[in-house]
Amino acid sequence: MKKSRALADALTAAGLLIDSSEIAQVVELLQEDTELLRGDCLNAAESARLTASGPAALIAEGLRKTIRACFPSDAPWPLNTAKEINSARYWYDRYQHGECLIDALALAHYAASYGLDELDMWRLRARLEQLSSMALFALPEAPPSQALAEALHLHRQALARKGGQGSGESRRAAVCERDSAICAAGKALLEKGRLGREITGIVAGRAEGKGLSQKQIRAILRKGGVLPPGKKGE
Repeated sequence: MKKSRALADALTAAGLLIDSSEIAQVVELLQEDTELLRGDCLNAAESARLTASGPAALIAEGLRKTIRACFPSDAPWPLNTAKEINSARYWYDRYQHGECLIDALALAHYAASYGLDELDMWRLRARLEQLSSMALFALPEAPPSQALAEALHLHRQALARKGGQGSGESRRAAVCERDSAICAAGKALLEKGRLGREITGIVAGRAEGKGLSQKQIRAILRKGGVLPPGKKGE
């Protein structure tokens, strides 16, 4: 059996072989769930139910089933925590379709547990589209995703608009918005289990830290209370 056929069968069995319109609907639900998980309108029991049985949790479980069906039985199991998923990345990256599947699983797990920021939501949407494309058209590896291309285009447009603002007040507002986005990204990474010493480099490689050095990002995170104050001279 061809690997692409095995992927299609596994995705279908897990209920994940969905088209772009269905993926867009799923993402809308996940955006709503993110607002609930990061807000204060849910009590502990409601939050636990959403984390265990919400749309993102169902997608994560479907991806686990797909991975188990597509790869050898000696693969790292059970992939139920962020630590297990991230530890298994290297193992799966060696296999056809593996990188796309494990990255989608990591994003779905974070979506279920903490909610996703806008860029990671686009990444999850892109991964789901790529998986469906690989399965439907028997592609050996993930094709470019329209969802991701659109997200990058909109982000660059937003940066261009901010660059054209002339007044000092507008520039200060843009800087404040940028710093808030960096701090929000840093907090989200800490909630996902990242170490404080790791998040500066991660944010530097993402849209929120575009154009800034790691030293500048570290200063913003410290000013926003995300990281503790540095030692004198740092």
